[in-house]
Amino acid sequence: MNIRKRTYGLLLWGSIFLPLLGSCTRQELSARPSSASVSIRFNWDSLGTGDSIPAEMALLFYGSDGSLIRETGKGNESFTGSLPPGEYRVLAYNTDAVGVSYSNLDSYELASMHASPVSRADYLSQPSHAYGIGLGSFTVTPSGGTAELTPDNFIRRCEVNIHLRGESTAVGSCDCTLSGISRSVNLSTGELQQEDGVIFFSPEIRSDGLVSVITFLGKSEQAGNILGISLGFHSGGHQELQVDITDAMATVNVTVIPVVVDATIEVEGTTGGIFTATLTDWSYEQGSVEVK
Repeated sequence: MNIRKRTYGLLLWGSIFLPLLGSCTRQELSARPSSASVSIRFNWDSLGTGDSIPAEMALLFYGSDGSLIRETGKGNESFTGSLPPGEYRVLAYNTDAVGVSYSNLDSYELASMHASPVSRADYLSQPSHAYGIGLGSFTVTPSGGTAELTPDNFIRRCEVNIHLRGESTAVGSCDCTLSGISRSVNLSTGELQQEDGVIFFSPEIRSDGLVSVITFLGKSEQAGNILGISLGFHSGGHQELQVDITDAMATVNVTVIPVVVDATIEVEGTTGGIFTATLTDWSYEQGSVEVK
């Protein structure tokens, strides 16, 4: 009788635990899905004159809902690794960009690159060497997934040339501002954001005029790109000029924007033995503008 009870007891305990052990094993296997090989290559064939290939690109993989899953940095040519089969989104940007910062990198839709501010009157820095691209759909099948990415150059340059005519040696200094500049760009779409920034710069004074090359994020898509010019004369006076260059800034598919201003300087007699210099006329490449 005792032997029978013991046998029934063992069978009963076995009937309870064996299914539990089996279910635990199935759950553990299902929590570890198989991974597939992933290969992503960067294409730099479309780099413009003067642009250089970044030292390293950061790759961010997001789920189909836009939430960050994995981040890695693997050189500037290609990435090879593994991911579970599924649908992903991908962002890429270079880690050696100058004068920028990043925000919301945990979200594919909101990830952004920002031009860093400078201390003087909340002006923007002039960023350089900044690239990025978003891939809205990247499929990894059980046999793997491949993609080729051509990063966009987020930087544009504006070449400001102020040709001085007449008594050009009367000009002792020049400070400029450019308004209507984007503060940030969306990494996944390339869309410009917060286009109310201002850049401050001082052109180099040469024998034939004033020259400066400024850099900024993307191109302006809104009115309000005003080039402000403040000329300082050796006599101690100064003159403020403004010109609307919105049309030039909105030119599509142009990396370098030329802006040419012709200015005529005249000397008007003396005051206390000091010559008084005045800018009497100036013109922009799109036509004559009124001196303000």
